[in-house]
Amino acid sequence: MSRAALACVAAAALALGACAAAPPTEVVAREGSAVTFAGAVDGIHVGSTSNEIAAVAYIPTLPADGRVPVALIQHGGHTPCATAEDPWPCASPEERTPSYLGYDWLGTRLADEGYLAVSVSANATIGSSADVDGEAKLLAWWLETLDSGTGPLPDLAGRLDTDRLVLIGHSRGGDAVAQLLTGRPGAEGIDAESVQAAVLLAPVLPVDDPTGVDLGTSATPTLTLYGTCDGDALDMPAVWATAFTGAGSRTEVMTGANHNYFNTQWTPGPGVVDAVDDAAQRDDAACRAESATRLTAAEQQEEAGRIISAFLADVDA
Repeated sequence: MSRAALACVAAAALALGACAAAPPTEVVAREGSAVTFAGAVDGIHVGSTSNEIAAVAYIPTLPADGRVPVALIQHGGHTPCATAEDPWPCASPEERTPSYLGYDWLGTRLADEGYLAVSVSANATIGSSADVDGEAKLLAWWLETLDSGTGPLPDLAGRLDTDRLVLIGHSRGGDAVAQLLTGRPGAEGIDAESVQAAVLLAPVLPVDDPTGVDLGTSATPTLTLYGTCDGDALDMPAVWATAFTGAGSRTEVMTGANHNYFNTQWTPGPGVVDAVDDAAQRDDAACRAESATRLTAAEQQEEAGRIISAFLADVDA
């Protein structure tokens, strides 16, 4: 079965009907290669959970004749509403944490390198241990919607090379991607065997396996990337890295990098809710802000971008 057909199955599982058209969605911003679009908060249903339709696509220069590879980016778990006590979908749309907007540094780089990169919002499912498969199905839905031209970017219909699919996840999003690739029960939506490569940015361990004693394995070429000053995931990324045993998989540890700076929305300054330097949670002088080895947010994102680009180039060679 082709990946497009598998995505149709996932769309049906989302109660949208096989290959159904996207709910009403509108482009809300364009800047450079980035196109941001949004729609109803109850546009996608995973089980009993309603997900907002929100994503930003970083569109490469399309070849006159040919297709482009796809990179889907999944953010991690973060306070979904500006008021922490508010339940999803928050008191108003303006109160929703736009974690999916935090990867411009990566999306623009990937677009420059020829990928259609799409960072999707998953506030409703990403923080719920009850929706283990929610993130995978959400990614599958976006893939099929864009590839079929039924969503907000109809010009991309038939222009995506879905045999060159890259999955990228940060924090709990990295856990979601890792669970999909290692075949954990419930983490379905995209055929793991058809994923060309994956990038796990500081992935945390599954909610139901916090010490990683029951992880599967995967032969998918996977980059596990994290920092020595991660005050959130701590040593969990190193545990996930042991699950990826295939040729081409690698682990890169960035000296002086923390957890939150991989997402600008979680970074003090440009960030919104709970935007903190999590390195302060580590009892390590080298992780203090004044340390000569600490990376600034810009330095961390630039170095991570170079590492990811080199990894994908090797996989695609």
